[in-house]
Amino acid sequence: MPLDSVLVTGCTSGSIGSALALAFHSTNSIHVFATARSLNHLQHLTHLPNLTPIVLDVTSPLSITAAVELVKKTKDGRLKYLVNNAGVGMVMPLLDVDIEKAKSVYDVNIWGMLAVTQAFAPLLVDAGKEREGGVVVNIGSSAGIYHTSKSAANLLSEILRLELEPLNIRVLTIVAGIIKTNFFSGISSSFSLPSTSYYSSMLEVLKRIAGGETPGNAMTPEEFAANVLRAVLNGKRGNRYWGMGTLGWSVPVVGWFPGWALWHSVTTRGHVISHVGAEGSRGRATPEVTTEDGFESQFQTNHLSHFLLFCLFKPTLLASATPEFGSRIINLSSLGHRRGEPNLNNINLTGCYDKWRAYGSSKTCNIWMANEIERRHGSKNLHAFSVHPGGVVTPLWNSMDPEDVTHLRSQSGFDESLKSPEQGAATTVWGAVAKCLEGDGGKYLDDVQIAGPWTADQPFALPGWAPHAYDAARESELWRLSLDWAGLKDADA
Repeated sequence: MPLDSVLVTGCTSGSIGSALALAFHSTNSIHVFATARSLNHLQHLTHLPNLTPIVLDVTSPLSITAAVELVKKTKDGRLKYLVNNAGVGMVMPLLDVDIEKAKSVYDVNIWGMLAVTQAFAPLLVDAGKEREGGVVVNIGSSAGIYHTSKSAANLLSEILRLELEPLNIRVLTIVAGIIKTNFFSGISSSFSLPSTSYYSSMLEVLKRIAGGETPGNAMTPEEFAANVLRAVLNGKRGNRYWGMGTLGWSVPVVGWFPGWALWHSVTTRGHVISHVGAEGSRGRATPEVTTEDGFESQFQTNHLSHFLLFCLFKPTLLASATPEFGSRIINLSSLGHRRGEPNLNNINLTGCYDKWRAYGSSKTCNIWMANEIERRHGSKNLHAFSVHPGGVVTPLWNSMDPEDVTHLRSQSGFDESLKSPEQGAATTVWGAVAKCLEGDGGKYLDDVQIAGPWTADQPFALPGWAPHAYDAARESELWRLSLDWAGLKDADA
């Protein structure tokens, strides 16, 4: 019985494509066509049996046609799997990008993918007539021009899935997260922005991305390829996500927060950011977990990622503020801040972790951040508030340890203080729009009012802030450390 065959584009040494080619080859039941723009980029694969190196430029119709003819000649026109992996990268905010260079990215990442699929479609259709059908695998990205091109490729892949289904061709889109390759390292380690760029405050973050920096425990190409191979051979279709880690809250990803959000805040005069910590299974009183950036998960989720987000929005907020209509930051804290003061010498609580202490520490950080924003920027009409929304009954209760729920409800006055989601939103909305708060930041809000102090001899459910909620020296030190942890410089110094 003849071997099935796969064609993988973009197989340069050290790349995802190379790892994919080797993964398919390891099955010993699939002939691999590995492609790159030059045979020099395929030397690491040429010694393998049942592997044919092919020179293929996905932007060249002549090159694509020649590749199709070679596959027909080698495998009698049989091709079972097509893996569209070839891509080029670019790290640059959209407002600063060179349009012609941007077009070249799209030529490879979108039109090249479509052109190759069109050219090899007849072979895949023929495969569908024999057995379970051909398979198209498109490598997308969750991650700028490169990111937009891959987002477009993801959508294009979904349309292909619908159009090729009647032809018995299965389409699988692999959305890659952070993977250790040399993909971005060749772009430029000396990254720079135009002197007129609005994103100068992001320069250090962008340099790290342009230089190919990845978290220490990012997925390797080999691990990624093994997952892809399993999905292909197990009949998966549609979108699959790998290499993500804690991508949703990682510092580099927040650093790439979509530009449209920045501009939405300008065009709608949106002077308010509400920092709502992800208080689900990862944000409230969780077991000890370290993120891919090396931080305790509650601290990074509830404070550090939001700190970075504020720093990226800050120029827009300051530019939008007026004495009559100041910009506002609303940090969602919690009365749980009373459970723990941040240990700035051991922010991860290494060796002494307690989930409730970690939660309380992260929520105190929310308050300290708001207080420091007010201290630094209140005179510039940028004000900040911290909010306790109340004990809000939401689905997150379903993900909590039943013993923790029992513990909370055993506290005096707790059940009586519970709120619906609508009631829980009231203080946040009030803090964002109330005219009586104009120019009066640095306050802790609770039950749609400015809260006073709380002391340990009072019932825990009563409103109010703990004595450690206001500490100018430690607020300043947390700010300094957060800048360092997020890879930012102090633009206010």
